[in-house]
Amino acid sequence: MKRITLSSALILPLVFATGLSSCKSSSEKPTDQQEVQAKSTTPEKLEEAKKSPTSVPMSELTPATFNAVPLKGYFVKNTVSAEKDSQVVLINSQEEFNQSFGVAKTMENTVTPIDFTKNKVVAIFTKPTDVQTTIDLGKVIIKGEDLTLTYQLKQGEKQSFKSSALLLFSVPNTVKIITPKQ
Repeated sequence: MKRITLSSALILPLVFATGLSSCKSSSEKPTDQQEVQAKSTTPEKLEEAKKSPTSVPMSELTPATFNAVPLKGYFVKNTVSAEKDSQVVLINSQEEFNQSFGVAKTMENTVTPIDFTKNKVVAIFTKPTDVQTTIDLGKVIIKGEDLTLTYQLKQGEKQSFKSSALLLFSVPNTVKIITPKQ
């Protein structure tokens, strides 16, 4: 995450310039910075930013939708069980990850590598059940250190064995708090 030092004279023009940057040709792919919407900045936050002589990251002023890409090729170890029907956890290190999850490599799949020097992992998993269960991820929004996500559990047919549904995706190291909404 880049930190931008702003003087009080530059804050309003920067907010308006951010809003105008979306007026590019349709052939250009928008960047994460261009997806940040200036209209969600409140007047109170602008006043607070004007008074503060320190640097203000743009992500603290406006939330941004995050494109979560699932990590493939992992499973929940049978020593781990969700406290409720489903559980959401933030994993900070490879050691912490290895305690709860294993690699499910077959001849036909690829395992998505995880770089814990740049990312953390969000894990959504269920209690073991004999009903086929999938996790559908809705919206993921990052605002500063906070991540808000929505997800839905979908149940299918009964199966002859118990399994845990699992959805993993990586997020920037700056994320510290997760607010799940089912």
